[in-house]
Amino acid sequence: MSPTPPRRTRSASGSGLPRYVLSWVAGATLVAAAVLALLGRGERDTVALPPVRQIELSAAARAAGCALRFGDPGPEVGLPRDSAILRRPARAGVYQQPPSPAALGAAMRQGLVVIQHQRRLDDEEVERLQALQRAVPAGTILTPERVPSRYAVSIAGWRRLLACPRLTDATVDAIRLFRGRFIGAGPDRPA
Repeated sequence: MSPTPPRRTRSASGSGLPRYVLSWVAGATLVAAAVLALLGRGERDTVALPPVRQIELSAAARAAGCALRFGDPGPEVGLPRDSAILRRPARAGVYQQPPSPAALGAAMRQGLVVIQHQRRLDDEEVERLQALQRAVPAGTILTPERVPSRYAVSIAGWRRLLACPRLTDATVDAIRLFRGRFIGAGPDRPA
């Protein structure tokens, strides 16, 4: 039996393996750059909300100097005292012009919370409120107030109200806690 001649093997440097790996790395880099470019096209001026400092609603309301009331919100903030069932409640979202009080009342009956703000708030403060609305977009309405009030911002749910004289980090805490506790609490909420 004659011996078989030894096979010649290519070294890794002589093969196409480095070029293959390099082409995959370059392709992955291009894809990552494209994804980052597309993601960067979104809203660049997003508002960062402060971390929640309070975990109890009444303590948060006191810290913010807000009034926390149970029962009908009343005409003081331009919302109906008690709303009859209405076929067309206001939809969740951000409004430039306030919906009718009856439509807001019907929305609260369905479990939405309504955040109202004074028209004189500056753009930065309104953007903070919009960030709060975007956190729970299907359950929150943000609207300028219909009737001028002494409160910079108020949030109302069905038969509950938090009214605050100014918008501060403490107010944002109180609004978040109120919204988290009372969203979905209306008598006509969809099943």
